[in-house]
Amino acid sequence: MVAFQILFLYNLRADELLSATVADILPGDRLVIHGAKGSNSSVIFLPGLALSFPTDSTSDPLEKIFPFSYNKLWGWGRKLGLSFGRTNGHNNIVTHISRYLTARAVCNKSGSSVAGEVLRHRSRKSVSHYLSKGGKSDG
Repeated sequence: MVAFQILFLYNLRADELLSATVADILPGDRLVIHGAKGSNSSVIFLPGLALSFPTDSTSDPLEKIFPFSYNKLWGWGRKLGLSFGRTNGHNNIVTHISRYLTARAVCNKSGSSVAGEVLRHRSRKSVSHYLSKGGKSDG
């Protein structure tokens, strides 16, 4: 599914992607992603975006680029086999799996400060959430 490819490519939170609207489209197939939970915003490149969502005066600027719910996305992720186990009875991580895997990989290579930057956290300390939780990856 395209939404999961985008989540993985850009290490986005699901709600950041799902909240994107036609008003967030920039020329050159770029899309403004508004940071959630205090994260910085960013611009991503999605080839063909302008063809799919013309931004002329007849377009509804509030039209969602990805018009489905978080729960629907989570369910599709489970069907794809995406899951990152969590301990202490917490739900499995599905939609944010790329953020957990990326944080751990970057931290191992370059340290937690760089991992925080990659995840667009304003606080470098907040990356510890991705390093201290979770369990074995089964997807």
